[in-house]
Amino acid sequence: MKKAITIILSISFLFTQNIFAEKVSYEKLLKDLMKRNPQIIAAEKDIESKGYSLNITEKGKLPTLNVSQGVSYSHDSSSKNFSTGFSLRYDLDPRKNIDRSVSISTLNIDKDVISLQQKKSQLVYDLKETFFRIVKLKENIKVANATLKRRKNDLVLIKLKYHAGKESLQAVSESEANMLDAEYRVIQAKNQLSQAYYDIAVLTDSEVVEFEPVYDSDIIEIDYDFKQLLELALNNDFSLKNLKISERILKLQNEGDLIEYKRPSLSMSVSNSYSGEKFMEKESLSGSLSMSYPLYDGNKKTDIKDKYKTDIVSISQDIEDTKNSIKRDIYKAFNNYQLAIKKMEVEKKVLDSKREIYSLTKLKYEQGTTDYFFLQQKETELTNAEFGYVSSLYDVRVNLAQIYRKLGRTE
Repeated sequence: MKKAITIILSISFLFTQNIFAEKVSYEKLLKDLMKRNPQIIAAEKDIESKGYSLNITEKGKLPTLNVSQGVSYSHDSSSKNFSTGFSLRYDLDPRKNIDRSVSISTLNIDKDVISLQQKKSQLVYDLKETFFRIVKLKENIKVANATLKRRKNDLVLIKLKYHAGKESLQAVSESEANMLDAEYRVIQAKNQLSQAYYDIAVLTDSEVVEFEPVYDSDIIEIDYDFKQLLELALNNDFSLKNLKISERILKLQNEGDLIEYKRPSLSMSVSNSYSGEKFMEKESLSGSLSMSYPLYDGNKKTDIKDKYKTDIVSISQDIEDTKNSIKRDIYKAFNNYQLAIKKMEVEKKVLDSKREIYSLTKLKYEQGTTDYFFLQQKETELTNAEFGYVSSLYDVRVNLAQIYRKLGRTE
């Protein structure tokens, strides 16, 4: 008895929570996701840090100016020697190293930005899936409560017939078991709903709160055919974009390595110094221009070229493999979406049919022209149809979200 009271109190508490739940739109959750999600914040900070590092690298093209001062005492004399020096050094060909490093670093930051967009796209999909799961579970609770009410009414009718000697005890037991099953479905859906609220809280880095989901633009139709979807996916796929950038980086690295053997390295330095027993007594000015040119490297240049050819073939193959993978994924996602739409339409027709059949069967049962087990069969079919339609609508929404994820959407 105590156990039964506990279950009733738990259900009552959950019903109370639903009454006072705040309405929250998907658009608001999306803003919270972009603003608070730890993965997004960490990736943005990393990109910002790399931007500062890039600025430091770019400033390496500027000349360096140094100043030095010193004073020394002779061991056998009380005299002092002062020294002051100024030096200027400048690489006459900074593009050879620094510009290449800047270009490669910039491209690597571009890759990080694309990876961030990919992360956002995946998180947006996760948010949509969880949001629509909440919508589905809310509907499941409504269906389960309606089923519970229907089965309670059926049980009352069956008991009346049983007491009138027109129904069997087995029918009463079956009806009671069906009512308990409906109660379990309510509790199960509420537990699953609690988990979904927790998943939303993790994604948006917020407290776990119950809310009524509101979706301002619940469109389940897509405006693109397969050809258009494929073109959009090939143009927007994050992995493909990053591979193409990697190909450019590889070319830059190869050009930089080969440049070592095409032109000399030039640098210039100028220094001016003062020294003597008195401060700035003697002045000495000097300058230098240096040049180096590689004459022999053990045929290293050929190895660099061969390595580049191998690497470029490998990355080109990766690009083609990724394109083929995109085509397969879009084909599968589009087919799944079309099947989900068709299933939803079928489930709606089945639901309408099962409602009508159940109503007619119950009327016949009340009139005594059919038995309880036939009524139970039709009621179970109606319940399954109600849950089936809710599930089919969820499948359409999630399959559509999957397509948009493959198109790189972040909304």
